[in-house]
Amino acid sequence: MNKDTGINGVNVTELLEFKDRVAQDSTKADRNPTLIAHWVGGSRSLVEFKDKVVHIGGDDELNPMQMFLATLAACDVDLVAMHASFLGLKLESLTVEATGISTCSHI
Repeated sequence: MNKDTGINGVNVTELLEFKDRVAQDSTKADRNPTLIAHWVGGSRSLVEFKDKVVHIGGDDELNPMQMFLATLAACDVDLVAMHASFLGLKLESLTVEATGISTCSHI
């Protein structure tokens, strides 16, 4: 993303240009991302996506369910901020809460 962050830190012009490129050629969209998770011991995993790496589980890290809920909440935050920017609305604050229920007997 270039330096023009527009409103709410979202570069609306860049997003609209991307939308147009994808409308003309759907292969420009990353619709089938592949992530790889490696077990590294105990309840800890290392997850890779392209050149990005994150650890899940283990001491002082989010466990898999917490990470899943975090991704749902972060996706909502991202979508709301993006749509507000498209509408020219400046956000002062935005919070999304996600709650889950574990059905695993060992958790």
